[in-house]
Amino acid sequence: MRIDEFKRLQSRVVRSHAAVHSNASRGFEKQQVDEAGNVSTIDIRGIKSLEQLEDEILNLLIWIWSMKEYLKQRCQDLGVEPTQIEDLVNSDPALPIAADVASRAKHGCLKNSRCGSFAKHDNVAIVVPQQALNSIAFLDATLRVPG
Repeated sequence: MRIDEFKRLQSRVVRSHAAVHSNASRGFEKQQVDEAGNVSTIDIRGIKSLEQLEDEILNLLIWIWSMKEYLKQRCQDLGVEPTQIEDLVNSDPALPIAADVASRAKHGCLKNSRCGSFAKHDNVAIVVPQQALNSIAFLDATLRVPG
């Protein structure tokens, strides 16, 4: 593997990281049904949908985990023992968790857990402080949160 290939992957990881932390979003709509069967639409502007945020986080973890394989190949090309990369990964408490989440996302299941707890990525939530909202209005069973 050439250094320019590694630098391309590194740039992809940086871009994925920036996307997760970016606040730029057009917003999203979500339909809610109460116990009586009444349908309301929640229209939220200026924040990411849970699905968009989840996709961005998974993409970041997958590319971070892919970088490990690139580093191992680069070590091999330079005559350095690739197990050093594995040792570094295993010494960091967050990377084995990222490995489990990325592997589960890529393969759909996880037979072996690198972190020991079969980590998975679910129950994504967004917390919006009240001061971040301009107004909330109920219009024809639609909740609109202008951004």
